[in-house]
Amino acid sequence: ITKMREYGIPLDVFHYDACWMEDFRMCNFKWADRFGDPKSMLDYVKKLGVKVCVWINPYVGQHSELFQEGVKNGYFLHKKDGSVWQSDYFALGMAIVDFTNPDACKWYRDKLAALMDAGVDVFKTDFAERIPVDVVWHDGSDPKKMHNYYAYLYQELVHGLVREKL
Repeated sequence: ITKMREYGIPLDVFHYDACWMEDFRMCNFKWADRFGDPKSMLDYVKKLGVKVCVWINPYVGQHSELFQEGVKNGYFLHKKDGSVWQSDYFALGMAIVDFTNPDACKWYRDKLAALMDAGVDVFKTDFAERIPVDVVWHDGSDPKKMHNYYAYLYQELVHGLVREKL
């Protein structure tokens, strides 16, 4: 950051992309060890007057600490047989947060709120496409309609949190 300023390159927001989290643990919303002490790092960036953005998505890989929590509480999309729908599309055995479940929304939102309380200002909301149609939604929504509507629910949840915290 200081080098960018030294060279006259304007910098208002510093973005940490996907690898801010541990490899194979996406999305667990925990800083990877490679960043050292996240609080000190974020405090330093903020002291320079730069906002912090982190990459997120609504998929939770089976190696994430949050996976079992989500399974236990029914926060993920399910197959018709009641098992959690999973894919290896982006992370190993990833599950998708069911944003038609109010408890899942609160759970996911609380994870993001903790990041904001720690110094994150905004999120790059990635993915939320390729939503399967062979699933059962918590509220009984039509899977074909949810295929496109899901991204809106995801964006609305994150946007609402950021507006509230501003």
